[in-house]
Amino acid sequence: MSTVFVFEDSSAQRAAIAQLLRSVGFEILEAGDGLDALSQIRQHLPDVVVADIISPHLNGYQLCLALKRDPKTRHIPVIFCSVKNKELDRVRGLTIADGYIPKAFQPPELVESLIGKLLSQGKSCFHPTPADDWTEAGLMWLQDFENQEWAVQAFEKALALEPNHDLAGKLKAVALGEVEKSRHCEACRYYYGGSPGGNLLVCAIHPYGPESDRCGDWESKYHCSSHVA
Repeated sequence: MSTVFVFEDSSAQRAAIAQLLRSVGFEILEAGDGLDALSQIRQHLPDVVVADIISPHLNGYQLCLALKRDPKTRHIPVIFCSVKNKELDRVRGLTIADGYIPKAFQPPELVESLIGKLLSQGKSCFHPTPADDWTEAGLMWLQDFENQEWAVQAFEKALALEPNHDLAGKLKAVALGEVEKSRHCEACRYYYGGSPGGNLLVCAIHPYGPESDRCGDWESKYHCSSHVA
């Protein structure tokens, strides 16, 4: 199992990134201070570093340069994950680091970057092939109600790599079914409790569930256009 070091000065954002990566099977080390991050990375030699740019004592640029100048750590890929999302920031980041993702990312985007960096090192995250990695990630997301659309994307990544990947194909069909069942109603656009698509959703018109398998007021957003004036 691969280890990712998360360097982020915001404890809330650090916890969110760490939770996301743990959910797909990565081992996580973390720090909120640049000097502490540098010390831990040199000690533990993680497989990949995800680093914020703006941070106290030692910023992301300085941390990355220190790692790249050290023969012991220069092989470790560094991916910047920052609110600095202008093109100039991205170009500057990529002259130093190995990857750059704005913080307004979708989880599969970060996971894809990490898997890509590991594969470039000749490593696999959990399994023998990249398609297996994506299938494993999708399976973990499939078990979480809020992440089932990410699961579909993961299985599609696996099938793009191995079109005949039997497990990914079967799980994608399951995931699509779950996503379809959880899509919010766009016919009435009116709810009590929770948020559209959330697991606390209660329809104001049909609080006890749809009146039939194909209730017009519960049509998914893919089929509602003919029902909405």
